[in-house]
Amino acid sequence: MIAKFETAWNDSDFDAFMDITCEETRPNTFRPGNSDIPMTEEDFEKARTQEGRVELTVKAIFLDGDTAIAAVDEKSDAGLDNDEIKFVREGGAWKGCACLAAGGRFQCA
Repeated sequence: MIAKFETAWNDSDFDAFMDITCEETRPNTFRPGNSDIPMTEEDFEKARTQEGRVELTVKAIFLDGDTAIAAVDEKSDAGLDNDEIKFVREGGAWKGCACLAAGGRFQCA
């Protein structure tokens, strides 16, 4: 799942990114505080330009039923960061509930 997220992001593939984004964060992935405004491809491209390419390294995964948290190291054009990305199982598939806040850093829902 982390590899799919990284590939979709680095390839600027909006459709692939949306396919692996959970319903919880899909509407406002790049618009924190504006949960009623649907995310657009333009929003995605703006965030992708700010953040640049990312390289995610999984440090640990915590699983609890249909929810998982991946502790990752994130290396990007914006710098280094430690993050936790939430995943949920929707329709039998794991979906990422990570979002990008203003400034381009990953934040979990």
